[in-house]
Amino acid sequence: MKKLPPLKKQILPENHAGYLELWSMERDMDLEAHEVGLSEVIDVDNGEARCSLPKPMECDLDPAILGEIRLLHPDLLPDTSEPLYVAVISEWRPLGVLVAPFSRYATPAFDGEYLTRREEGILRTLCVWNSVSLPRKALERSWTVGQLSEQDCSEARTLFRYVALGEELPATLQSRIGAPICSTSDPRIQYQWEEEERVAHLLALQMHIETSAKERLGDIVAMADMWIEKIPNVEKYLDQLPMAAATQETCPLWVFENPGDPEPSHILPATSDERFELDPEKRSLPSVVWKFDAPGGETFAKAPVCLLHLADKKVIAEGLVDETGRYIRLTGLCGDQLPKIRGSEQLVILVYRQ
Repeated sequence: MKKLPPLKKQILPENHAGYLELWSMERDMDLEAHEVGLSEVIDVDNGEARCSLPKPMECDLDPAILGEIRLLHPDLLPDTSEPLYVAVISEWRPLGVLVAPFSRYATPAFDGEYLTRREEGILRTLCVWNSVSLPRKALERSWTVGQLSEQDCSEARTLFRYVALGEELPATLQSRIGAPICSTSDPRIQYQWEEEERVAHLLALQMHIETSAKERLGDIVAMADMWIEKIPNVEKYLDQLPMAAATQETCPLWVFENPGDPEPSHILPATSDERFELDPEKRSLPSVVWKFDAPGGETFAKAPVCLLHLADKKVIAEGLVDETGRYIRLTGLCGDQLPKIRGSEQLVILVYRQ
């Protein structure tokens, strides 16, 4: 009978072994504290309880900025009384921003967590693996308590790509992350479940936003199809459009107030510094961003849009206005047979303000 090859013992880097030991000590103290009715976690570095940062009296109504550390409002976390601190680590169009929650522990548990090395124990470990995309509006109900360095922000995004996309992790990050989980019986898996529960309501909010956005996009695409059939001479509206600067491309933005309206209530110029190009064979989504100014200070934030190709009289793409109400990005292509397009001459953007 053939012998099985010997099992190789996993050799952890020195810092990973140290992190694992420290994390295990924190975990044991935390579990013991919960058994006797205490809720604070002990920081094993100094043997003291890691208390929450002081809570300001009023929420910050300013938009979230990249790198900000925020304490979320309890209304965003109705299922728990435990405070949750998050860091804004990336832009996340069209929904808003990508935030990573901080761990209850001061030491990274595994290779999806990042050590910030901040003095405050409650802000030392960033759970990049547990990141959630949120609209900027939701973060207005929060308090700014600090700022990550540019290096921390950049390395957190690199770690996110490693976790989410499987990209290679630079060797320089090995000293800032924990030891990988290699067994289904590892106690850190239970900890992962607990951390997921802490952001469960945020995940539900994210899914609701994404579902609502898809439903609204479906509505406007259907409305655009019907509108094209009703009015065959759509080119007549192009003469009403102001000219843009010579260095920019202009695409007409037609604003409809209600489904079934016979004509747009406004026609605005949406400008872009990039040339719109669509190759039907590659089916890659163009990265063009259009900018426009709403009339009379009206807001179009998060309004669904679709892109019409006048020559074919069909919807070729869908998208959303961003949180600021001034920029339009495409989120997907529509249909199987797409035309080859170079430039914006035969394009119209349609927005339905709900």
